[in-house]
This record gives sequence, C-alpha cells and structure tokens, in this order.
Amino acid sequence: MLRTPKFKVGDKVKILRASTEVEHDLWCDSWMPSMNCAIGEVMTIEYVSSNGNLYPKYRFQEGGLNFPEFVLENEIRIGEQLMFAFMR
Repeated sequence: MLRTPKFKVGDKVKILRASTEVEHDLWCDSWMPSMNCAIGEVMTIEYVSSNGNLYPKYRFQEGGLNFPEFVLENEIRIGEQLMFAFMR
C-alpha cells in the first residue's frame, strides 16, 4: 500500500539518520555516502515523489539527492510555534 506524502513542497524538514540496506525496498533507492553530511541538517522540500514507492521520496532545494520519508522530521522553529498559537 502506497503512503500519502507526509510533507509538501516548501516544508522544512530535518534529516535524522541514514537509511539502511534493509530499508532499500521501502523507497526503491539507495543511501549514498555523500548523503551522510546532510544528517542533522534542516532543508526545504523542492520536489515530492510517491510514484510506486511504499514511502515517498523528497528532494531538497539545497541538493539534488532523494531522501526517504522515514528519515525525516518536520521542523518548526520556536517562533513559528508561537505565531501559530496566536493565530488560533
């Protein structure tokens, strides 16, 4: 069953960890060693692909590689949280 993408273009996400070989079938792609330098970074989503993959893949404005959804976390800064609280 394909999953609906959790993030959309323009969202800021943090890359939490590397994908493992065991997870290859979940996103039909491979983790490249050059992707390790992005772990811990916050990036802006430029492109979302859920075409036939169990988990969607995301490409960022800051680079051209695809990252699987299960290694990403939504990034909301403290100031943005306060702003949203006052808008309710």
